[in-house]
Amino acid sequence: MNSWVKVRCAHCRGRLQVPSHDVLLTVHTSQSWRDTFRFVCPLCHEENAPAATAEDVTLLVSAGVRVERVAIPDEVEDPTRTSGQAVTWDDVLDFAAAATRTEHLAREAAPWRSVK
Repeated sequence: MNSWVKVRCAHCRGRLQVPSHDVLLTVHTSQSWRDTFRFVCPLCHEENAPAATAEDVTLLVSAGVRVERVAIPDEVEDPTRTSGQAVTWDDVLDFAAAATRTEHLAREAAPWRSVK
């Protein structure tokens, strides 16, 4: 038996019910990140991702929606755990240039085959 979840589309303002298997609840390990639930409106076909309160989480889990648990790295919560230096455009360009050089990845993926 499939459960239904009552939702409201933020785009078309439609009030409707969607099957619980069409809803994804995202729960974060950190209290400072907001939990959300996602669904696609069957009327306007737009994706919605409203915030989920603690009560919403309880109701959604009891309705049998899929739950995605997201672990937030410590570095995100505590900026002092990083080097403290901001990423510059030069850093981004260096990364992009390095990402185009993939010969070493081919060698790693198939060490038995000769890659030039």
